[in-house]
Amino acid sequence: MRGIDPEPVPALIEALGDKEAKVRSAAAEALAGIGPRAKAAVPSLIRALGDKEAIVSLIATNALGDIGRESVPALIQALADEDTEVRLGAAIALGKIGSEAKEAVPALIQTLGDNDREVEEFSARALSSIGTGAVT
Repeated sequence: MRGIDPEPVPALIEALGDKEAKVRSAAAEALAGIGPRAKAAVPSLIRALGDKEAIVSLIATNALGDIGRESVPALIQALADEDTEVRLGAAIALGKIGSEAKEAVPALIQTLGDNDREVEEFSARALSSIGTGAVT
């Protein structure tokens, strides 16, 4: 599958910082459609996990999952973020990536003791999604 041309990625990264939530969510959705070739957007999408509008955070999570393997190192770091929504989004995205996120196993294991029940739950789901590769 060829995917969408990644040429608009810089403009979409800029749009993730727009004052309008609809623009931010549309940018994240477009980046999800570009997939792995939108790797340059990973840092901006990680910041979007903590967006004040839940829909933007949810779509950013989806985009990071669609970018896939390329976003795993940043998602590992995001698991330690002080913002609960960022940690939750990172766990969900890692679960979506599945077996290609094997290197996230130690960080996911640490989040099993998170103060937030949802972060714990989605970290456990991510580990399950990673499957037999979830061995440290």
